[in-house]
Amino acid sequence: MGQGPGYLTRFAVFQFPRDSAEISRRAELERTIRHFAENYSRFEAVERLMEAMISQGFDPDLVHEVAAFSTIAFGRTFFEEHGVQYPPNVIRARREGRVETVPLMSIPAYTRARALAAQLRKTITKDDFQSLCLYHAESNGILKAMEAEGDKIDLTKIRMYPCVAPDRGVSDQTSNAAIAEMLERNRKAREEDSNTTRSRRFDQLH
Repeated sequence: MGQGPGYLTRFAVFQFPRDSAEISRRAELERTIRHFAENYSRFEAVERLMEAMISQGFDPDLVHEVAAFSTIAFGRTFFEEHGVQYPPNVIRARREGRVETVPLMSIPAYTRARALAAQLRKTITKDDFQSLCLYHAESNGILKAMEAEGDKIDLTKIRMYPCVAPDRGVSDQTSNAAIAEMLERNRKAREEDSNTTRSRRFDQLH
């Protein structure tokens, strides 16, 4: 063998059996996301849409996950192309009382919605898709910044911080603990950003 540079690659292929529960869960998740997205504009409030879906036999926890996380994905696919900076994590208030920070990419309702967003953009009207993308609080925060700054706003300068996503049926105590943790983390992050900005300005002056 020669002594020149070489590359070693390693990969694995996973295939689930046709009767795998994982395949069934993914199919049901996709069905739930599609129904939510395609019917979003028909209801005056998301709560009414969720109630209707549950009455039609959709799993309540899955409907809640889609409302909580798929809507984050839709909003981000809408604004990311304009340079908005998003956090990779979300703060979850869990039903059993825990508060934890988890990567969004570990949540199926988020990752599958990102994969479906391009298809949904083509199958529902432009106005309905835009309305869907602007539903979540993250997107509402960006809209408020745009309204305040007008055409002068540079979306690449907007940095979002992790938001809270409570489980269905979580207690008020756990939700409040998650909100308190979010506010404290965001406060520290803003302070760090402010200190970094001041440091850069000082360096430019010297």
